[in-house]
Amino acid sequence: MVPELREGLAAAGVGSGGGGDLALAAALKGCLEGADRQTAAFAPHGFWRALKQRYPTFAATTPQGHPMQQDAEELFSQTTASLATVQARAANFLPLSLCDDCVGLKA
Repeated sequence: MVPELREGLAAAGVGSGGGGDLALAAALKGCLEGADRQTAAFAPHGFWRALKQRYPTFAATTPQGHPMQQDAEELFSQTTASLATVQARAANFLPLSLCDDCVGLKA
Protein backbone atom coordinates (compact mmCIF):
# COMPACT_ATOMS: atom_id res chain seq x y z
CA MET A 1 0.00 0.00 0.00
CA VAL A 2 1.34 3.41 -1.06
CA PRO A 3 4.89 3.36 0.34
CA GLU A 4 5.19 7.15 0.04
CA LEU A 5 2.26 7.57 2.41
CA ARG A 6 3.76 5.20 4.96
CA GLU A 7 7.13 6.94 4.72
CA GLY A 8 5.53 10.35 5.08
CA LEU A 9 3.54 9.35 8.14
CA ALA A 10 6.67 7.90 9.74
CA ALA A 11 8.81 10.94 8.82
CA ALA A 12 6.26 13.30 10.33
CA GLY A 13 6.48 11.46 13.61
CA VAL A 14 2.74 10.79 13.51
CA GLY A 15 1.88 8.72 16.57
CA SER A 16 -0.87 8.45 19.10
CA GLY A 17 -2.19 11.53 20.80
CA GLY A 18 -3.42 14.84 19.54
CA GLY A 19 -6.80 15.52 18.06
CA GLY A 20 -8.47 16.47 14.82
CA ASP A 21 -6.29 16.08 11.76
CA LEU A 22 -3.35 14.66 13.72
CA ALA A 23 -5.58 12.01 15.30
CA LEU A 24 -6.91 11.04 11.87
CA ALA A 25 -3.36 10.78 10.47
CA ALA A 26 -2.31 8.65 13.46
CA ALA A 27 -5.35 6.41 12.98
CA LEU A 28 -4.51 6.01 9.29
CA LYS A 29 -0.95 5.04 10.21
CA GLY A 30 -2.30 2.51 12.72
CA CYS A 31 -4.72 1.18 10.13
CA LEU A 32 -1.94 0.58 7.62
CA GLU A 33 0.22 -1.08 10.26
CA GLY A 34 -2.70 -3.25 11.39
CA ALA A 35 -3.44 -4.34 7.84
CA ASP A 36 0.21 -5.36 7.46
CA ARG A 37 -0.05 -7.67 10.47
CA GLN A 38 -3.20 -9.42 9.24
CA THR A 39 -3.52 -12.24 6.76
CA ALA A 40 -7.30 -12.29 7.03
CA ALA A 41 -9.86 -9.51 6.64
CA PHE A 42 -9.04 -6.37 8.60
CA ALA A 43 -11.61 -3.95 10.06
CA PRO A 44 -10.24 -0.38 10.37
CA HIS A 45 -12.18 0.52 13.53
CA GLY A 46 -9.64 3.05 14.82
CA PHE A 47 -9.54 4.93 11.53
CA TRP A 48 -13.34 4.90 11.26
CA ARG A 49 -13.70 6.24 14.82
CA ALA A 50 -11.15 9.04 14.17
CA LEU A 51 -12.83 9.90 10.86
CA LYS A 52 -16.25 10.25 12.52
CA GLN A 53 -14.77 12.44 15.26
CA ARG A 54 -12.94 14.71 12.82
CA TYR A 55 -15.75 14.83 10.23
CA PRO A 56 -19.15 14.32 11.93
CA THR A 57 -20.84 13.88 8.54
CA PHE A 58 -19.48 10.34 8.56
CA ALA A 59 -21.17 9.67 11.91
CA ALA A 60 -24.65 10.54 10.56
CA THR A 61 -27.27 7.82 10.85
CA THR A 62 -30.69 7.13 9.39
CA PRO A 63 -33.80 7.42 11.59
CA GLN A 64 -33.46 3.65 12.10
CA GLY A 65 -29.93 4.10 13.48
CA HIS A 66 -28.04 2.72 10.48
CA PRO A 67 -25.01 4.60 9.15
CA MET A 68 -25.87 6.86 6.24
CA GLN A 69 -24.19 6.14 2.93
CA GLN A 70 -21.26 8.43 2.20
CA ASP A 71 -19.52 9.18 -1.04
CA ALA A 72 -16.06 7.63 -1.59
CA GLU A 73 -14.82 10.90 -3.10
CA GLU A 74 -15.84 12.73 0.06
CA LEU A 75 -13.90 10.23 2.18
CA PHE A 76 -10.84 10.68 -0.03
CA SER A 77 -11.14 14.48 -0.08
CA GLN A 78 -11.58 14.82 3.68
CA THR A 79 -8.74 12.41 4.46
CA THR A 80 -6.44 14.17 1.98
CA ALA A 81 -7.33 17.56 3.47
CA SER A 82 -6.41 16.30 6.94
CA LEU A 83 -3.10 14.92 5.71
CA ALA A 84 -2.35 18.22 3.98
CA THR A 85 -2.94 20.04 7.27
CA VAL A 86 -0.60 17.68 9.09
CA GLN A 87 1.90 18.08 6.25
CA ALA A 88 1.87 21.83 6.69
CA ARG A 89 2.80 21.35 10.35
CA ALA A 90 5.66 18.94 9.63
CA ALA A 91 8.07 20.15 6.98
CA ASN A 92 9.18 16.66 5.99
CA PHE A 93 5.79 14.92 6.01
CA LEU A 94 4.58 13.98 2.53
CA PRO A 95 6.30 14.97 -0.66
CA LEU A 96 4.29 17.72 -2.30
CA SER A 97 3.89 15.51 -5.34
CA LEU A 98 2.30 12.65 -3.38
CA CYS A 99 -1.22 13.37 -4.57
CA ASP A 100 -0.03 13.76 -8.13
CA ASP A 101 2.21 10.67 -7.99
CA CYS A 102 -0.32 8.35 -6.36
CA VAL A 103 -3.68 9.42 -7.68
CA GLY A 104 -3.07 11.98 -10.38
CA LEU A 105 -4.24 15.04 -8.43
CA LYS A 106 -2.42 18.32 -8.15
CA ALA A 107 -1.72 19.34 -4.55
